[in-house]
Amino acid sequence: MCEYLGNVVDIREQYPVHPITETLALAHELGIVHPEFGGHARSVTTDALLTIDDGNTRWQLARSLKYAADLTDARTRENLELERQAWRARGIGWELLTEHELPEVLGQNLRWLRTWDKGGRGEVPSVDIQRYFLVALADQSFSQSLGFVITRVAERLRISRLLAIHVFRFLAWHRQIEVDLYAPLHLTKPHAALASNFRRATS
Repeated sequence: MCEYLGNVVDIREQYPVHPITETLALAHELGIVHPEFGGHARSVTTDALLTIDDGNTRWQLARSLKYAADLTDARTRENLELERQAWRARGIGWELLTEHELPEVLGQNLRWLRTWDKGGRGEVPSVDIQRYFLVALADQSFSQSLGFVITRVAERLRISRLLAIHVFRFLAWHRQIEVDLYAPLHLTKPHAALASNFRRATS
């Protein structure tokens, strides 16, 4: 999801909040037992520290990921509060995300779109193919299944269906085509959200 957003230029996972002396003092102030391991204080960590760059400004956001069921545990909630307050003291926005904000269908769609790159070895479609693909896509009926729509585009451009799927994934991943990531992207089903791309273009 962070890669898809585009303006995330750095992702640091399990990032430690240092210096540990500050989180120890904060834990004492909050009346929370600081995380320990083997009888020694260990670093408070955040699942992801993101660096955002919109072209004008660069800033950081901290994100913790938990299953909603884990939040019933009092100790988990204490650790999260310590983490939240530590980032607040640093002037960095912190947010807790669960499967309610990041449902499985979102992950499935992003994984499917991300395969255009094939682990960093994917071929970027030429600018001409991207342009012709979008023109041909605009003429399709989005009440048809996504697979049917892509096949029609492939026939019009005289390219293979596999290449057409690759181009679709590339364009959607780079948000040249807007899709609804919270609705399944299945080749056997329509994806009505595609029509909004071209309504905006002609409005």
